[in-house]
Amino acid sequence: MNDKRILSIDFGLKRIGLAVCDSSKIVITRLPQVENRLPELWHVLTSKIREYQNPEILLGYPFHERSDGKTEVNRFLVQLEKFKEKLLEKFPDCKLILWDESFTSELAKEHIFKTTGSAKSAKSRKKKKDNLDSTAAALLLKNYLQSAAE
Repeated sequence: MNDKRILSIDFGLKRIGLAVCDSSKIVITRLPQVENRLPELWHVLTSKIREYQNPEILLGYPFHERSDGKTEVNRFLVQLEKFKEKLLEKFPDCKLILWDESFTSELAKEHIFKTTGSAKSAKSRKKKKDNLDSTAAALLLKNYLQSAAE
């Protein structure tokens, strides 16, 4: 493994979760999630790419998800593919790695529930929702790093 940092992206139609690891690939840090709105999204991503000096980009990709006739699934897959192509276009100096994101959002929900408890307040629910996408990105990165170390 090289000494480049890895920026992990958990794509969603509403929000994009982000996490990054240090160059030694030991410490994973969740970053604030980003609303999936233009042009703010690309401004934030460009800023992160510069800050981390052209890191490798790890994009969660649903390898087992196939169009099942549901409009939302189809829309997600189309938008994810467009997002992937835009990443390749805008950041040609960054290696793009597609990694199976199966169940990362569910695992992120479990992780957040375990670490924050089951409080039912509106503030608590909002905080959990705010952490979900970046927690999923961090879990995606953790899975990738563990697999690469084996």
